[in-house]
Amino acid sequence: MSWSDNLLDASFRGVAFDCVSTSDDLERAVAVYEYPYQDGADTEDMGEKPWHISMQAIFYGDDYDQRLKDFLDVLRVPGPGELIHPIYGSMTVQLLSVNIDHDAESPDSARVSLSFMESTVGQQLFSRELASQQAEAASMAADSVSDIGAGVFSDAIDQLKKLEQPFTKLNQLRDRVIGTLQQLASRVNGVIYTGLDVLNFPQSFIADLKSVFNSIATPRLDSGEVSLDEFTRAVSIITTPLSSMTAPSNIHTDAAFSLTQATSVATVAATLFAAEIESPSLTPSQLESVLITARESIQSAIAVYRTTYDVVAARPVIEGLRDTAAKLQQTAKSIIISKPPLVIKQVESDGNLHQIAYRWYGDYTRAEELIRLNPSLRNPNFIQQGDLLNAYAQ
Repeated sequence: MSWSDNLLDASFRGVAFDCVSTSDDLERAVAVYEYPYQDGADTEDMGEKPWHISMQAIFYGDDYDQRLKDFLDVLRVPGPGELIHPIYGSMTVQLLSVNIDHDAESPDSARVSLSFMESTVGQQLFSRELASQQAEAASMAADSVSDIGAGVFSDAIDQLKKLEQPFTKLNQLRDRVIGTLQQLASRVNGVIYTGLDVLNFPQSFIADLKSVFNSIATPRLDSGEVSLDEFTRAVSIITTPLSSMTAPSNIHTDAAFSLTQATSVATVAATLFAAEIESPSLTPSQLESVLITARESIQSAIAVYRTTYDVVAARPVIEGLRDTAAKLQQTAKSIIISKPPLVIKQVESDGNLHQIAYRWYGDYTRAEELIRLNPSLRNPNFIQQGDLLNAYAQ
């Protein structure tokens, strides 16, 4: 594939820049053992050293100075950040040095030489997966593990029928499961499910269960602006049924409910992360709270499958749940690292949040951001000198 197909727009911490050239150095750490009066030496490969990345950026045009200022602002933020390399994709790097060159022969322009060092171990190159793609991958992983769980549930029901259990027990199982499913469906208007017999069509029952849970959660996140409150309400409804309704008495149906709850919560979290990428509204601590909620639900499902099934049957489901949790964590990390560090700033003089936002950032519209970062603030129109506010570093 050519550059026209694969070349990416270069950016650092979310601020794009025109990249003229790149030069990347790869070295290996080698231990050399030399001996007196012996020609040559023994060597031992100790692994790969961190990559050193040199880039040439250019800013030009009537507004180059403002764009250069915005870029320098993110360069001055301490700590590692996400670099979108035009060739290799997303990389976590530490900025080492910056050189800015202005030339009288090239007015209204500046060349910026950047030097980065790789800031994480085991980093994959040619990574084209952006945060939005990671959120989508997490949602797809949740759907995939749900399908695997449906197969495990179907096999378990088939085994129950082969044991020649009394018809009364099988009928009780059928009635409890169908009754609980109907109670769940009654909480949502317009939900569609097959209603097929769980004993004869166990996988259809899992599909019905997914449909009901998704119908409960999705409208809350698809209607209007996504918020942490809507996520909390959706998760509360999803995780309520087993404790407040007639619970299934069979361990296999317990596992099916637990898995469907976990995958539904993971899907809701992925939906919230995708919305956060498009329209930021959450603080890093709130993003962590969403991630923790999803991972706790996934961990509960893993615990249920470990106690319900043997290793052969449980392993595909457990591995799928772990993969889903890992993808959610990577998505949250990508979103958090794309934002400047969250710090506590002291107000220098009395004023309102619009004035403070302009003093700190040169942009009064970021007052809404300060309100979001300081939910306990009583009066945003009167902030006293010396007050401490949560704020982004840049």
